[in-house]
Amino acid sequence: MKLVDIEIEDYKSIKKLDWKLSNGLTCLVGQNESGKSNIIEILDYLKFANLDELSTEIHTNRSSDRYVEQELPFIKLKFNLNNVSRKLLREQLDPYNADKDVLNEIKDLTHFTIQTTPNEKLDEKIYFEDKTHSYGIDYFVPNAGHLPAALEIIENIQTKVVKLEEDYIDQFELTLDQLIANSVPDSGLVKLMKLAGVSDFTKLSKDPKRLAIYLKRISKNLNTKFTRKYYSQDDSVQLNVVHHSGKVSLEIFDNTDTEYDIHERSDGFKYFFGLLIEVASLSNDSSDIIFLLDEPGSKLHPSGQRDLLKYLEELSEKFRVIYTTHSPFLINRLYPNRVKVIERSKAQGTTFKHKGFSKNWHPMRSALGLNLSDSFYYSEKALIVEGPEDIIYLGSLINLFNDKEEIKVNTDIFSFIDAGGEGNLPAMIQIMIEEERPIMVLMDSDSEKTYNKIEKKRKTLKSGQLVLNQINDFKNDSISIEDLLPKDLLKKAINAYAKELVEDHSLILVEGKSSELKGKLSENSVYKNSIAPFIKDNFTNPSKEKSDWEKEKVPISKVGIARHFEKELFKEDYLVLKTDLVNCLKLVKTVIQKLKLKD
Repeated sequence: MKLVDIEIEDYKSIKKLDWKLSNGLTCLVGQNESGKSNIIEILDYLKFANLDELSTEIHTNRSSDRYVEQELPFIKLKFNLNNVSRKLLREQLDPYNADKDVLNEIKDLTHFTIQTTPNEKLDEKIYFEDKTHSYGIDYFVPNAGHLPAALEIIENIQTKVVKLEEDYIDQFELTLDQLIANSVPDSGLVKLMKLAGVSDFTKLSKDPKRLAIYLKRISKNLNTKFTRKYYSQDDSVQLNVVHHSGKVSLEIFDNTDTEYDIHERSDGFKYFFGLLIEVASLSNDSSDIIFLLDEPGSKLHPSGQRDLLKYLEELSEKFRVIYTTHSPFLINRLYPNRVKVIERSKAQGTTFKHKGFSKNWHPMRSALGLNLSDSFYYSEKALIVEGPEDIIYLGSLINLFNDKEEIKVNTDIFSFIDAGGEGNLPAMIQIMIEEERPIMVLMDSDSEKTYNKIEKKRKTLKSGQLVLNQINDFKNDSISIEDLLPKDLLKKAINAYAKELVEDHSLILVEGKSSELKGKLSENSVYKNSIAPFIKDNFTNPSKEKSDWEKEKVPISKVGIARHFEKELFKEDYLVLKTDLVNCLKLVKTVIQKLKLKD
């Protein structure tokens, strides 16, 4: 069962928040006291026992009516069920219900929910749903005496959260008696030894010579199965499990020809190593797993933080990863939708700023405490675009072409900069010129006045300092970057985003109208000529008057469409898409050539 949605009301600094969890990597950024810790604390309530520990005095927002009325905060955790989880539920609950017809209804379940106050229709805090009905657990497990066992079964099937604690990272030394009794099963040392093939710790010999021979064999297995596979940063590193004076510990050998106790290594190394151990120990677990990391890499050098980010990206291909950070080096600018900026105000409490990348990443820079003059965040070379949607489209295309080996580019040596609109381009360019950075400007093709102004400035500069391109340089008559994209893929993104807005009640489908854009998209000015008319004709906006809606030039967020395009892009067969991406590849190769970005 996969956790997909969290609703929170009046929990500590949070007044109201709806968090739809995504796959892959999610980065939470916010100033101190913004409420980051309060948001990630919510994941503790996946364990049913923790719900009983909630208290009004500690957990309820003190400015809320709930606090005055001595009520608990509202927390709702919603899970999706798939065929595997339904099958496991059916099999494991079978001993607790003789009515097989009732158990067979599990095959139709779609969701499982945990919440702190009872469901109004069902009067239950923990319940299942199908397309039409809700069911308390007692429907499937009627004997109250069996409910604890049923809850344990459900908890084992649902999303697991893995958190790395400081005390866990340091548990690489145990007494021999502790190992034999397996009294600290979650320690790093025990997990490493299991990876090396130890299945029965009671068989560890207390005879020093026999134990030394056994640990030598364990160390050899460990380096084969773990070190070479998971720790590629330094090929000279080897692990040795050793026994001295009744204690078994981990020592590390490297190219300095010296053995180090794990405690002698840096805190950053220990954290990274602890993470590797946890991942390796879960490599065969098919459950939905979320790694929850609070300030990972805070003790690493910036180059180490970049390496850690690359590892987290690799990790997120199999597991979901949620992490908090104050470091710009742990944020990949090519994936702006990963970033959720957390803000806190007196009126709204703790909230997400979903467009942390807008206005040249201003919300994110503010959350990190960076100013535009903090040039260490920006790379030496910069690509300036008009809006945040351009960053998403270009970032996703660069990543795709890199992945398919159409290009080879080091994305760490340049920055995307969103000018916040065509009118802001000249001022942004002037700032960058004063810092003597090589820059490329990519503009829409409908801004002749601004283009001429920038071109005039370019001619006064030394060759190569400012490169200026318009979208129609890559395809005749094109106006914006959307005109270069594969039309069928763009259509899928538009329809997916429209569906999301309808589900969120931000748009309402007009009766008798289609919810999907099915016709052929315009070859140029696709937003103005195809997207905007479709949205205004087929939907209404409940927050706008009819006359205002009819005048609306941007009825649906360009960023929202770009966000869905990024998702759709990586679902498609590249060989099928390749022909339709010719102009996009031409654009990306031009950026690489003009800014000299080849790795």
